[in-house]
Amino acid sequence: MDGIGAGMEIVKVDRQGRFYLPKAIREAVGIDDQSVLEVTASKGEIVLRLKKQSIARDSRGIFRIAKHFEDIDREIREKSKEKSLGELNEIRRR
Repeated sequence: MDGIGAGMEIVKVDRQGRFYLPKAIREAVGIDDQSVLEVTASKGEIVLRLKKQSIARDSRGIFRIAKHFEDIDREIREKSKEKSLGELNEIRRR
């Protein structure tokens, strides 16, 4: 790891694409449970870079919603369908 105190580690990827970053690597780079990483891939390599400023940490509490959504994908589909039907009804009225 370029002299930062943690050597190479071998990790496995699970079925959902997740992997575990060993504690020595996390500590050497300064990754904690609130860290945000930038991920890039090129030529058979995956590179993780620690973002200096955590967007999640700085933005906490900015976004307010009127209600909690159990399934955001379903909510988006339903709202899109409602909007499309409204537009179709408007066209029919013309």
